[in-house]
Parts: sequence; structure tokens; C-alpha cells
Amino acid sequence: MQEKRARQPLACILHYLLKWLCFCSIHHFPGNGVGILKLMLIDDDKYCLEALEIFLGMSGYSCASFSDPAKALEVYGADACDAVITDMRMPGMSGIEVMERIRGLDPQAKVIIISGSMDGESFKNACDLGATACLEKPLDASELIRTLREALKAGGGIN
Repeated sequence: MQEKRARQPLACILHYLLKWLCFCSIHHFPGNGVGILKLMLIDDDKYCLEALEIFLGMSGYSCASFSDPAKALEVYGADACDAVITDMRMPGMSGIEVMERIRGLDPQAKVIIISGSMDGESFKNACDLGATACLEKPLDASELIRTLREALKAGGGIN
């Protein structure tokens, strides 16, 4: 059982890297005409967080990763970013709470909520409460990049 668990993080990272390679063969990297776009990643699952950071970093984004939502909010208050990707279910604070607090600091903030355990009603509620988008884990690499680009383009982050 432990051997299977040990392989899961590596398999997750390899999965995202392979999808990234396929994606990059048909798409170009992001850019805003000024510099690299900055993302904040929040997830209590360290393996998912690492995979996201690697994938998005290799896709041309600058990422600040946090497993503690409270610490992420502290940093966001001092140094805003172009978009936030947060898990829905985390100890101490939900993705909805993270989004609401970020919106309190920046009403125009782009917040994408991800989850491996949300039902249709939860997704609808998150979007009704103002999430820029909701994506289900395991994430599809091309869908994540497309969602980020659309969110940032709508907010003026990408030319």
C-alpha cells in the first residue's frame, strides 16, 4: 500500500508534465506585454501543489505556492497577483472563504477554485458567489491554461 502511495505523487507530476508537453506543442506561452504573469496557488495537498507549480512554471507563469490559506492571504495583502488558484476543501478555510477574503482586498481579483470532491451544486454555488471559474481535479492541463488565459484576458492581464 505504501509503495502505491509513494508512486502517486510522481505519477501525478508526470501526468501534468506530459499534458504540458502536448499542450505546448500547439500553444504559445502566456505574456502580458510587460512581464511574466504572477499566480498564487493554494492547496493543502502538497503533491498537487507541487505538480501545479511545476506545470504552471514551465508554462511561463510565476507561482507563489501555499499550503496554508491564512498565510496565502497574508502575502496576498502585501503583494497582489494576477490570479489565484485555490482548492475548495482545506483545513481551517474553504476556497469560498479564501475567495471572499481576497475579493475584500481586491474586488476585481481572478479566483479559480479547484476540487476533487465538489458536486454540481457546489460548483454552481461557487460560481454564483463570484468564482472566476471552477475546475475539477484531476485537472486537464489545456483546460486550466485556457481558463487562466480567458480570466486574465477579461481582466486586462494579457494583451
